[in-house]
Amino acid sequence: MKNFSSKTKASYRRNSNHRTIRTTLLWVAGAVAVVYVLGSIIAYLFAYVSKPVLVVRTWLTESTDTVPMYFRERSALIDEIAVLEEQLSAKSGSAVTLARVTRENEELRALLGGGHDQRIAAGVVARPPFLPYDALLIDRGTAHGIQKNAIVYHFNDQAIGFVSRVFEQSALVTLFSTAGAASTVYIMGPDIYTTAYGMGGGVVRVSVPQGIALAAGNVVLLPSLHTGHLGRINSVQSVSTQPEQYGFVTADIPIQSLRLVSVSTQVFEPITFEEAETYIASLTYDMLKIDVPADVLAEVGTSTVASSTPLTASSTPSTQE
Repeated sequence: MKNFSSKTKASYRRNSNHRTIRTTLLWVAGAVAVVYVLGSIIAYLFAYVSKPVLVVRTWLTESTDTVPMYFRERSALIDEIAVLEEQLSAKSGSAVTLARVTRENEELRALLGGGHDQRIAAGVVARPPFLPYDALLIDRGTAHGIQKNAIVYHFNDQAIGFVSRVFEQSALVTLFSTAGAASTVYIMGPDIYTTAYGMGGGVVRVSVPQGIALAAGNVVLLPSLHTGHLGRINSVQSVSTQPEQYGFVTADIPIQSLRLVSVSTQVFEPITFEEAETYIASLTYDMLKIDVPADVLAEVGTSTVASSTPLTASSTPSTQE
């Protein structure tokens, strides 16, 4: 009995395994069939749906009908406009760059002076508020010929300060507008000497007694420099009850906007009052002169002899009819 029972159990296990395998194979075959059928259906549906899209696309890109040609020409026109805008932008950028370079070249020419003395152009690498007080740090030093106490100028020969400390590759410039800085100046217009005091923030103040005709626009000179000027009076503060009136001079360009300066190759040296008077007198005469083109200026050359004899009828050349 035991032997028969064991044989029956073994046979049952084999039959069960066979059924499991057959069931698995049937499921796999069914899944493959479903995937095949669904794939065919999906492919058919995709082809059915995409066919109108392809037809419309072909019609738009290849047809010679009015509507597709309109859209194609419009698209080409838009692309051409984009290309032209790029070219125009590039040309505008070139024009802006050329204008900037031209402006910088003119600024450099003005910075280097009008032939009064030799100058060294320098770039400003630090300025207020990154430096305390009214000071500048420039990118030129002893290696470039910068000397201590050399005068520093900006546009139109405007003297703005002097080199207070110099290093090999850089130098520190103290501005005349530094608080407490004092300098003797000459104000054209009222034609007086007075003292100018730095107020800080790029402002220099001059004070004169009441009754003197001090006005905005008066040029303020530094006689001790032999060249250049401190600037022009921008505003006047005058109270009739006060014994003094004040004129305020500011730089043509704010300190925070300074990019380039020029440094004189000559070191500042004190002068006498007589020398200052001579300098002021020369400026007074020179201010009456303006630059006139040579082809416009009517002037007798050195090689031409001018007769002082008045022109009379007897000296007038005769003409024959």
